[in-house]
Amino acid sequence: MNEIGICKHTIKSHGRKVARFHLHDWLILLLLVALDVGLNIIPPFYRFVSKDMLTDLKYPFKDNTIPVWSVPIYAVLLPIVIFIVFYIVKRDVYDLHHSILGILFAVLITGVLTDSIKNATGRPRPNFFWRCFPDGIDKYDSLGNVICSGQYSVIKEGYKSFPSGHSSWSFAGLGFLSLYLSGKIKAFDGRGHVAKLGLVFLPLLVASLVAISRVDDYWHHWQDVFIGGLLGLIVATFCYLQLFPPPYVLEGWGLERNFLRLDEVFREMKADGFEPDVITYGIIISAYCKDRKYDEALKNFHQMEASNIKPTPHIFSTLINGMGADKRLSEAFKFFELYKKSGFPPELPTFNALMGAFCWSQQMEDAYKVIDDMRKFGVGPNSRTLDIILYHLIKAGRTKEAYSVFVKMGGEKGCEPSVSTYEIIVRMFCNEDRIDMAIMIWNQMREKGILPGMHMFSTLINSLCNEGNLDDACKYFVEMLDMGIRAPAQLFSNLKQALLDEGKEDVVIRLGLKLEKLRKTPLVG
Repeated sequence: MNEIGICKHTIKSHGRKVARFHLHDWLILLLLVALDVGLNIIPPFYRFVSKDMLTDLKYPFKDNTIPVWSVPIYAVLLPIVIFIVFYIVKRDVYDLHHSILGILFAVLITGVLTDSIKNATGRPRPNFFWRCFPDGIDKYDSLGNVICSGQYSVIKEGYKSFPSGHSSWSFAGLGFLSLYLSGKIKAFDGRGHVAKLGLVFLPLLVASLVAISRVDDYWHHWQDVFIGGLLGLIVATFCYLQLFPPPYVLEGWGLERNFLRLDEVFREMKADGFEPDVITYGIIISAYCKDRKYDEALKNFHQMEASNIKPTPHIFSTLINGMGADKRLSEAFKFFELYKKSGFPPELPTFNALMGAFCWSQQMEDAYKVIDDMRKFGVGPNSRTLDIILYHLIKAGRTKEAYSVFVKMGGEKGCEPSVSTYEIIVRMFCNEDRIDMAIMIWNQMREKGILPGMHMFSTLINSLCNEGNLDDACKYFVEMLDMGIRAPAQLFSNLKQALLDEGKEDVVIRLGLKLEKLRKTPLVG
């Protein structure tokens, strides 16, 4: 069997499967088409238009710069051509199917929303006068409303100004394309290649120019194209995220956890004579637990047992942790008992997983008993044990107990607090506005040679700003910069505003220059 054949998913090999799996989605698309056709047939609300209102509705009635028939071509067909090019290169029918399905959903949902709002609003177009009175002679009824003499279809379109359909469709289709490209070319990989952003913004530029043309042609008011474009872009974003991971997620499909694909690859391997081993099952069980698909993880565990494959301690720990997080404590304990019966020597990660399971169910006394068992078997506890129990105590509001545990266990050999432990305690005291205690813990950490990270600095500095202790806030901010840690923009913004409120513009300038100097310093490696 060709190994590459397992990784490629073509139209021929998987097209029918993926289409059948998404059959209901395609049926919904047909429903959206029918809805949009119906919305274009029914007349809009004929809003009252008086003579005074016509002053702003006498712009020339001219042809469209961008014809209506061209919108589906550049907003839908052109992006689909690009999707097909990516398919030819990658041979990934899932990507092709999802991109086509996504963009069709984007434009059709946008179309239904746009036409619904058009019909309900009935806002006259800027060229309404010449639609209503092609001969230039205006007439009104007894209430002062217009009595149009123009062609029915032209008048009907004259009441469909808000929002702009050209704009909404353009931003829906091209906005989806922009998101798709940003994900495919990894525009947000942090390497600073501006050319990638140029490619991402190109579809949005085209959509913007189309929207501007609607105002230039006097078919829409500026509010129409603004709201239309915003509507299309929002719908495109929702539809993209329904089928793809966010474009800033570099792992792409991996973090999207396409489990349909995972199952198919797994079945293909078995069909082609590749019997999954314990490593394969471990990867699959771990993936399902990370995505909280615990029943699927259990199903694979039972398949592994049926194949007489002995689980590893890591698999047991993963399942104990997963069952605990899902508050299925009895099942978590069952796996721990299976782990002990399997003949494995006591291991710290498995005990930590069991202790965490008790913590998720707020059975802290049982969690403490697990820690005693760790000591009994000589396998712990360690700093990870401390982090787990501190997290759950603080989450339950038992902060005094958390600090007591920190002091007691932190002095135990092998259980020395790590930077994450100190961060948990510092954040706890900051949230309680006990900044003096937070600083005391901070100093203990520094005395042990442990360096704080960006999040820990941010927590302390923001708390000092909220307390009004700007001198110490600036001191820790400078310390962070001196360590080469680039401050988040929001952190500096908060500190800057607090300093400006106190009239300390000179300090803001000094800190700003120091921050800018650090930002211009190339990252090592």
